[in-house]
Amino acid sequence: MVKVVITGGSGFIAQHLIKRLQENFLTNNIEEITTIDRKPFPKKYLRYPENIPIFHKQCELTNLESIKSVLKNKNVVFHLGRKRFEMLFDPEKDGEISEAYIRDNIEGKWDF
Repeated sequence: MVKVVITGGSGFIAQHLIKRLQENFLTNNIEEITTIDRKPFPKKYLRYPENIPIFHKQCELTNLESIKSVLKNKNVVFHLGRKRFEMLFDPEKDGEISEAYIRDNIEGKWDF
């Protein structure tokens, strides 16, 4: 059986992935889904059956200790976590790329 981790689990794309995995549970051999996100896991805004248990870890992708514990004994990772595009530029710094964007979208991914 497969244990799946989805980063950015509260986001739009991740929610659609979860829906697809739940609907096709008989053919995908998934035992559990664990999501990671800085935001709380939303109550379902998409309708799908709950055939596979879902666990949520609310933390930053840059928190290596939390990430290590979540990834332990997992088989598949769907890496969908990222900072939104509108966070790319810091208007206070005349168009420079913001430090938060670099930390979350670049440095955090190398650690991951």
